[in-house]
Amino acid sequence: CANGYANCACESFYDLDAGRWYHEAIDWAYSLGLMNGTSETTFEPLATTSRAMVVQVLYNMSDRPRVYAQKAFDDVVEGQWYYDAVNWAKAVGVCNGTSETEFSPNDPVTREQLAAFLYRYAVLCGYTCIASGDLSGFSDSNRISDYAREPIQWAVGAGIINGTSPTTLEPRSNATRAEIATMLCRLVDFLTNN
Repeated sequence: CANGYANCACESFYDLDAGRWYHEAIDWAYSLGLMNGTSETTFEPLATTSRAMVVQVLYNMSDRPRVYAQKAFDDVVEGQWYYDAVNWAKAVGVCNGTSETEFSPNDPVTREQLAAFLYRYAVLCGYTCIASGDLSGFSDSNRISDYAREPIQWAVGAGIINGTSPTTLEPRSNATRAEIATMLCRLVDFLTNN
């Protein structure tokens, strides 16, 4: 693998292009076992990822700590693969639900939800996350939900999230698997170097 990883995703999945912007981040996430393919031969970099999958990745990054928390949401049922991850994430403040009683684990994660998860994860890791990014150049910054404004300002300032164009953030658009791998890679770089 050109990036020096033991497992190179672009060699394992026919739908990945080693020349694309996501190449290094997906290789990183795949080599660490943070993300897998969607089949034996496909990764589907432009497909969406569920809220539960993102929380599971963050739980895995935390070495899957033992969960003593009570069931956090009515729609997170014991026995589901994400049960411990969601209960952990709620207990430590990494995630909120889509309502007081629901997490919506199978809903696609949006770009602003992803920014909020990563921001709260960085705080959990002991980092002071100062909201420093300038959003004035993004014409759709008024579409950022109130809960996500500070996380997105931080993520833009820290270089974790970029616009989908020079003038748009698309905060409520679903995050693609390639975007998630890229933001996770940038988050780890931030945590390592700050």
